[in-house]
Amino acid sequence: MGYSPLELDPVVLPLVAGKTVLDLGCGYGHWGHLLRTHYHSDDPSLAARVTGVDIHDGNIVFCRSTGVYDQLACTDALEYLAPQPTRGFDTIIATELIEHLPKDEGHRLLDELVRVAARVAIVSTPNWEYLRPGLAGLTGYNEHEHHVSSWTAAEFRRHGFTVRGVGHKARQWPVRGINRLLDLFPTADLVLGAWAVRHPAIALHLVAYRRG
Repeated sequence: MGYSPLELDPVVLPLVAGKTVLDLGCGYGHWGHLLRTHYHSDDPSLAARVTGVDIHDGNIVFCRSTGVYDQLACTDALEYLAPQPTRGFDTIIATELIEHLPKDEGHRLLDELVRVAARVAIVSTPNWEYLRPGLAGLTGYNEHEHHVSSWTAAEFRRHGFTVRGVGHKARQWPVRGINRLLDLFPTADLVLGAWAVRHPAIALHLVAYRRG
């Protein structure tokens, strides 16, 4: 897909483990760039080997031009995972991807992530109903940028994932003057963000991970 919110960076990167990383829905290469500059495998002398997968050919062309991925594949995430061996990658990152899939395919994706990830599978999604059509972006119109499903912490937990919140969605609450109030009292903004980590019901984004 296109991109991942920057707020996810300090949450996702510390979860990455091992020397082979699969970036599903790699978009413009957000995680590919960060893994090159901010991550080393368990052996400090060995950087991770990163594979990027995206269904939009424009994104793959763009990522290939940057050179941050060791391998790239232009295909559907489930089609890519199906022939992969069990525990075939140490880490799989699938951020801001599952909401682009219908519910049945999303549940299959979670099962496949658990099967193929040897060390950890990482997923993220908006924590509100954000349905939309495809979008035009840096690499042209992408019909696959549509959002067709919404996900809850409980659904991820049923697949054995640990869930934490990132950010808070108080600014979306139907409370008159809530934005002005939070701007006037930035400490309240920080407290809500900290509360959302352990109480993802109020979080803006969900990060779910399962270790192998």
